[in-house]
Amino acid sequence: MSFITILGMTFVREGLIRGFIFLILGVLALFPRHFATYVIAAVFLFFALFTLYFFRHPERSPEGDGFVCPADGVVVLVEKTEDDFVGDALRIGIFMSPLNVHVNRVPVDCHVFDSIHKPGKFLRADSENAPIENEQNHLLLESEYGRIKIVQTAGAVARRIVCPVHKGDTIKRADVFGMIKFGSRVDIYLPSDYPSTVTEDQRVYAGETIIADWIK
Repeated sequence: MSFITILGMTFVREGLIRGFIFLILGVLALFPRHFATYVIAAVFLFFALFTLYFFRHPERSPEGDGFVCPADGVVVLVEKTEDDFVGDALRIGIFMSPLNVHVNRVPVDCHVFDSIHKPGKFLRADSENAPIENEQNHLLLESEYGRIKIVQTAGAVARRIVCPVHKGDTIKRADVFGMIKFGSRVDIYLPSDYPSTVTEDQRVYAGETIIADWIK
């Protein structure tokens, strides 16, 4: 993933290009000067603004020590569970609406054990079966704090998961590791020994909010 900064604001490169295309189409639609073309121009301008807003990439820094939140959104699940990669795990689920920043960030300095794409359905991201049946990417990480898994889940609107990191990569805390386009869900699995510092219904921010203490 690459980023472009314009007038002090940073955007995902792909989104910036799409936004400018919509903007140009909107301006061109104004020239015939008919009511219908004004409506078309307004639609193109709306999509231009929404695309730029969606693909924004604000600067973030962690609020303190601990595991950094991987996604913007609202916490919908905090539970202890068993995971085939992490073992006894603390699972935190975060729902991302289309209005959230969709760049995903690394919770802690780590090494990429593997990145696995799993095809699936496109149910609503907040539905009960979405974390099981929807298209996903599983990012498996190894760190000095143990194994970590991050699951990016597509939704009814979000139909593309981006995760450009690869097996063997070393990634740093709060760095960008991917994004999900147009709203979805991210679940993170941490070793269960680490206590959660967030609760359900809490609003969280990628690369900034501390979701779990790294002191057992």
